[in-house]
Amino acid sequence: MEGGADWSQRYLGELLTQRQLSPHTIAAYRRDLAELAQLAGHPHSCGGSSAD
Repeated sequence: MEGGADWSQRYLGELLTQRQLSPHTIAAYRRDLAELAQLAGHPHSCGGSSAD
């Protein structure tokens, strides 16, 4: 099974490149995914990147 950080980074990258969402929107989505991962008991599932 692939790691949560892998899919979340691909998902956020697709939102940035394919859907051309604002970097601010991507940063907000990243924070939301990180909070969800923490609530689900996976605190390291969604890491930050230089796109923040």
